[in-house]
Amino acid sequence: MRAATEYRTSVNSLAPLAPWAFVVMWASGAIFAELGLRYASPVPFLAVRAVLAALIAWTVTRWTRDTRPVGRGDRGRAVVVGLIMQVGYQGMFFLSLDFGISPGMLAAVLGVQPLLTASVAGRRRAPWAGLVIGLGGVVLVVANHTAPGDLLTATNGVGAALAAMVCMTLGTIAQRKLTDIGLWRSIALQHTAASCVFVLLALTSEQPVVSSGAGFWVAEAWMAVVVSTGATALLHAMARTGNATRVASLFYLVPPVTAVLDLAVFGTALRPHQWLGMTAVVLSVFLVEHRITDRTKGK
Repeated sequence: MRAATEYRTSVNSLAPLAPWAFVVMWASGAIFAELGLRYASPVPFLAVRAVLAALIAWTVTRWTRDTRPVGRGDRGRAVVVGLIMQVGYQGMFFLSLDFGISPGMLAAVLGVQPLLTASVAGRRRAPWAGLVIGLGGVVLVVANHTAPGDLLTATNGVGAALAAMVCMTLGTIAQRKLTDIGLWRSIALQHTAASCVFVLLALTSEQPVVSSGAGFWVAEAWMAVVVSTGATALLHAMARTGNATRVASLFYLVPPVTAVLDLAVFGTALRPHQWLGMTAVVLSVFLVEHRITDRTKGK
C-alpha cells in the first residue's frame, strides 16, 4: 500500500510536466517505429510490442493495487477503446511508414488530428477556416512526390495516416468515458485486446520477422515502454481530466519535434514547401483552439 501511495504522490507532483513529456515521448514513436520496420514487418513487430506493453501494464496495475471493482460494461468499453487506439491507430500508423512515408511527413499529416477532434468534440459547426488551412498544409507536405509510383505510394501512405488520425480522434474522445475503471487496468485491458488481434494476425499472415538483432529489440523496448506505456498513460490521464480538444491540441507540437528527430537520426530533411505546409497545420490548430476558447468564454 505504501508503494502505491508513493506512486500516486509522485505522479501528482509531475503533473505540470505531463504535456511536455507526452509530446517528446509521442514524437519519438515515429522514429523508433521506422527503426523497427528495418528489422521486421509491421504485424510481427506490433504483436511483440502489444504483448510487452500488456505485460508491463498488468505489472503496474498489480503494483499500484488497482483493486477498484470493475463491471463487465467497463471492461467492454476498455477493450473497444483498445481496438480503436492500439489496433486501429497503431496498425495504420505502422502501415503508413511501411508504405515509405517518412516519420516527419507522417507526423505532419497526423497534425490535422486536433482539428478533427475539435469538430467532433465541439458538437458545433466545424471550424472550416482551420480545416481548410490544415488540409492545405498536408497537401504541401506530401507535394514532393512527382513520379507516378512515388505518388501512388504517397497516396497510400497518407491514406493510412489519415485512418490513424481518425482512430486516434475517436479513441481520445472515448477514453474520457472510462472514468469508472482504474487507469492502468484500462490500459492493460486495451493492450491485451491488441495482443490477441496482432498475435492472431502474425500467426496467420506471411509477414515473418526479417531480423531479430539488437536494433529490433531496442525499437521494441522503446515502443513498449516509452510510447505504448508511458506516453499512452499520460494521454489517457490528460484525456480523463481535461478538455478533449485542448488535449488533442498538444499534437500540433508533435510534427516539428518529430521532424527534428527525423533529421537528427535518419538525416531526413523536409523541403521548404513541406516546412511551409507544416507551419500551415500548426496555424490551423491555433485557429481552431482560439475559436473554441472564444466559444467557451461566451457561454
